[in-house]
This record gives sequence, C-alpha cells and structure tokens, in this order.
Amino acid sequence: LMSGVDLTSWNVVFIGEKHSLDTKEITQQRFNDHGLTGCLSIYKSLLNYSSLLATSGGCEDSINFVNSIGYGITLEVENAYADAVDADFSNLSFKSLTIRNAGNDCFDVSGGLYEILSARLSKCQDKAISIGEKSTLSASNIVINRSNIALAAKDLSKVSVENMRTVDVKFCAEIKRKKQEFGGAKLQIRDYKCSAPFDVDLESVFLEGKL
Repeated sequence: LMSGVDLTSWNVVFIGEKHSLDTKEITQQRFNDHGLTGCLSIYKSLLNYSSLLATSGGCEDSINFVNSIGYGITLEVENAYADAVDADFSNLSFKSLTIRNAGNDCFDVSGGLYEILSARLSKCQDKAISIGEKSTLSASNIVINRSNIALAAKDLSKVSVENMRTVDVKFCAEIKRKKQEFGGAKLQIRDYKCSAPFDVDLESVFLEGKL
C-alpha cells in the first residue's frame, strides 16, 4: 500500500511471484487482511508523469488506484491473475497504457474522470476496458486484440472514443445499466474497426461519428 505519496516522475515496478497451481492458495491471496484488493494499491496519491510496471499479480487487481490524481502516466501490466488495473474515485490521464494477458478485465474504472491517449490491450478474458458508476472516460487511440468484450460502458457513465481498432473480440461494446441504483450509459465513437456486434440496452445510447 502506497498512501498519501507524491510519485511525480517516479518509476514504480511490481514483480509478483509466479502463480501457484493451487487454486485455493491463489484465492487466499486475492484479498489481504485489511481488505485491499490490489497487489499494488495506490491511495490518495499524486502520479504526474509516473511510470508503473506490474507483472504476475496474483491478486484481485494487479494495480488498484483509489482517490488518486495524475496525468502523463505510463502504465504497463502483464500476466494478471484477475483484473490488471482497477481505479476508483480518481482523476487519471494515461499517456500510454499497455496490458497483456489478464484473467478478467484489463482496465476497470468507476466513479471518476479518466483519459487514455494511447492503449494497446490484448488477451483480456472479460472486458478490455470497463467504465462504470458515473465515470467519464475520453480515449484517443485504442487497439484491442483477443478479448471477450472490447469496451463496456455502464451505469450512467459517459464514454467518448476517437479511434478504436479491434481484432478477435466477441463484442465490440456493451452499453447498459448493470446496477439497479444507476441508469443507462452513453458511448460515442468517432471512428472504429470492429466486425463483432454491439450490445445496447433500452436505457443506453450509442452514437457514431464526429464527437
């Protein structure tokens, strides 16, 4: 846990142990005694121009940002047991986002403001990018390979994407209300290349074209 720290221009590297073949042992590692879900948890911290790398995280989240702010962030995660990156109640701008091989979501955010200038996400077992709980995300250039759902906008979130390219995904996007206490979501994409279907519920909006 890194709490209340200024990581401006820092390089942070987390290297996890190789995953155990014992499923029970991995399940026990997913949460620690304090209920933290991140192998690396960053709380109420500043991350301007920070660079973070995490590999082989055997936790619920390889990296978990909570109540943190920052811009110009470079982030790389690979071989995550469950979610690669989770962010809650934060205001974060990522200059570069690279994620390879996550057992669940590659990039999952909620309750905040987020920006992605460039992203390459591959082998996300569930969602490549998931935006929920009244979040706002703006993204410029996204490339997604071999994932279940490329992009998910949920629960009153607003998402705008300039350019998205996908290869081998089951769904280009899902736009919906997931939790009862929220409503639908809005997704707007200016330009995209994706041959899979879009899943949009009756409470949500999907728009194509100029942002």
